[in-house]
Amino acid sequence: WVFVATLWGDASLAERFEEWWSWRKLILVPMVFGLFATDSSKRCLLWALVGICTLFMIGSWGGYFGVIELDREPSKLLENHATQGILFGASALFLCGLLIQGVSIKTFLGKSVAILLIIGFVSNIMLILTGRSGYSFLLVTSTVFFFLVLKLPALHRLGAAAALFITISAGFFFSETANERVRAAIHNIEHAFDASSINTSLGMRTVMWVNTVYVIDNHFPFGTGSGSFKNAYAEVVKSESGWRSQVSDDPHQQYLHIAAEQGIPGLIIFLGALGAWLFTVRLSSNVYHYLGIAILMGTAVNGFANGHFGTFVEGRLVWIYVAGLLSGTSAWIFVMPSFLRNTIVSKSR
Repeated sequence: WVFVATLWGDASLAERFEEWWSWRKLILVPMVFGLFATDSSKRCLLWALVGICTLFMIGSWGGYFGVIELDREPSKLLENHATQGILFGASALFLCGLLIQGVSIKTFLGKSVAILLIIGFVSNIMLILTGRSGYSFLLVTSTVFFFLVLKLPALHRLGAAAALFITISAGFFFSETANERVRAAIHNIEHAFDASSINTSLGMRTVMWVNTVYVIDNHFPFGTGSGSFKNAYAEVVKSESGWRSQVSDDPHQQYLHIAAEQGIPGLIIFLGALGAWLFTVRLSSNVYHYLGIAILMGTAVNGFANGHFGTFVEGRLVWIYVAGLLSGTSAWIFVMPSFLRNTIVSKSR
């Protein structure tokens, strides 16, 4: 549909092609489905990310305490503060899954090292990290995974997940860095349209979100066309002045961006694809399935303030790791009648 949406709009052919080509990362999904269908291959996939991020986590702490000299801030050692928070959060979650799964971490020493690494990743996010995407990602993924993995009645699982959510939120509240960043975000959103306000990350995003709604309304229902958002956005802000008149090709809101460029049909297709993954039926349910759903949910929530499904690093985390962890599932779209879905699954077994 991204390709079909290149057929309209006023962007150059090069810009339309670039927008379509930027989604080539989706080709990774069928490749990963085929490569990581077994549990042993999934463990290799998880350990690869954990191993790489462990090196960056140690380096970040080393720079924070002045043990080593870094060429950038400890909170931005791994690409940037948003990427570092998300990959560190994913690594901590994967280690929790590997501990529960129990095949590759059996000894007391191995479990102790894994727990120390989890503490290192989580505390790095809470005490050093300045990226708010990492905060929300840790909150959502840990809560969703905890809810799914517990073998308790649904109400008890909900209570336990809520307790974990409150505990992590309390950790952010008592962290000076995280507390300041969250308070600054709330303040910037509240005062984004004040005449005297200055340009801030969240203030600019708030303005872009409102302007993008106007873009969607002006090009309803099929959108501006792939690659043409920037031109349509420029039309909306041409009467503005100062920093609010800045033109952008990305409103930093995944769902508004898709609705603006590929229209309502594009948004429906995208949300339908995510829904199909969220409501998968696993023939032999295990911890990897729950990890995949948690990562998908964390990215989906971050999509309200970012475009991580389409970014270079975070996007590949989704399309590689979620696809790999859900490989081996039967992805029936959620609207399929339950009796028909159960019949198909029982025959597959």
